[in-house]
Amino acid sequence: MEENETEVSHSSIEKMKKTPLTKLIIVSKNNPQKLSLIKNEFTKLKNWKYVSDKEFVHKILLEDKSQLIIINQKKSTLDQLLATIE
Repeated sequence: MEENETEVSHSSIEKMKKTPLTKLIIVSKNNPQKLSLIKNEFTKLKNWKYVSDKEFVHKILLEDKSQLIIINQKKSTLDQLLATIE
């Protein structure tokens, strides 16, 4: 099953949280605001520390046993960042 959204918003995250499947969020613009929104929406990220100006891939297991993967994309291609997921 797959579902896509083009915008990271409160409503898209709420919709995502209702599905017990792996969640992949790619942040490529408005990084500080979008990462802050993601952190506030997922309780497991309460103590998460990140640098919005640096590229990263962050993976965490959520309460519903699904995985949340957050990609902060700046210069690398999405393929390059996806290849770093373990």
